[in-house]
Amino acid sequence: MKTIQEAMLEYGIEAPANIIYDGNIHRFRNDGDKKDNSWYAAYDNGNFQSGVFGCWKMGVHENFCSIHHSSLTNEQKQQYAKQQAEQKKSINDIKFKQQKYTQTRVNTLFDKSTTDNINNHHYLQNKGVKSYGLRVDISTLLVPMYDVDGELWSIQEVTIGGEKRFKKGGRVKGCFLPIGKPDGILILCEGYSTGASIHEATGEAVAVCFSSTNIKEVAKELSAKYPSVRILIAGDDDHKNDRNSGRIAAVEAAKHIGATAVFPKF
Repeated sequence: MKTIQEAMLEYGIEAPANIIYDGNIHRFRNDGDKKDNSWYAAYDNGNFQSGVFGCWKMGVHENFCSIHHSSLTNEQKQQYAKQQAEQKKSINDIKFKQQKYTQTRVNTLFDKSTTDNINNHHYLQNKGVKSYGLRVDISTLLVPMYDVDGELWSIQEVTIGGEKRFKKGGRVKGCFLPIGKPDGILILCEGYSTGASIHEATGEAVAVCFSSTNIKEVAKELSAKYPSVRILIAGDDDHKNDRNSGRIAAVEAAKHIGATAVFPKF
């Protein structure tokens, strides 16, 4: 029967020697980390142990059960399901608090940043596009991430060299950068330079969704807000990769809201 420590170790997480089986979230410092980025919640159910564990730094989030789910009795399955629901709520509460904390910091940073000479930023010059709602903090380009109600939740930072990173703990799901206002057509895409290029070439409104996995979430939000607007999903075609995640995500998002997915020709 596998222990939760053994399960965590499979994901590179050095678990505490003593696990507290109380169903609460316990944070701890993984080997080599400077902060308590790893966490777990565990239950001792007598005949089996269950729980959930993860690491925010490594992006790990896994459910745990010491025996195979098919071996549980109906009563145990109900108990396990109830525990999973409780843990999910606790984790979501913690995640929301982190997002709100990051939101406060992001808004302060964005308010203090500038738009002076922003179109001369090396990244924008290199991509051949202009700034639409962006700001600069020293040499870092700040791309704001709004929800469907226009509330600023986080930012994507872009360095002079083009390296992109999200603010740690910031909300991404369902957030986007609007470029222009929809007038019959709204185009969704992944990255800023792609979105700015589409807007400049077509004059149509664009929503920059930041990642392939987020396109579907943004599509759901915007299709509900603009039911009479035709939405196009301008997907990335990662045809050189073993898994064409850009095309897959774009097609899935388009099917979900009844939109059209379009792709570049090579």
